[in-house]
Amino acid sequence: MLEAADLEVLAFEKRGFGGAGKKCQRRPSSGLNCGSKAAMFSVIMKAADATAEIFVTAFKSLKRRQRGAVLERMLADDELAEDLADTVALEARRREPRHSFHQSLNELNMR
Repeated sequence: MLEAADLEVLAFEKRGFGGAGKKCQRRPSSGLNCGSKAAMFSVIMKAADATAEIFVTAFKSLKRRQRGAVLERMLADDELAEDLADTVALEARRREPRHSFHQSLNELNMR
């Protein structure tokens, strides 16, 4: 069975970050070795992407009632519900025009 560490390596290599013919290696003492620090950052981000992809795929495969039960349980957790609400709010406002800090202060009558 694949472990999370193996998924990191696979996700990294699948996206071609191992360099020309390089393979990432998991070393017991130092973790994942794929070359540069930038490459390591990419591995970490890609591992998060791989985990998210697995989670979303599993969630989508559930029946409607099962998805509802998962969402209800997620929303019952205060911290997780807050994270979800924050994410939804950010996504809803992502395409709004940006304002300068000073303009925001003026709108809030804080200047």
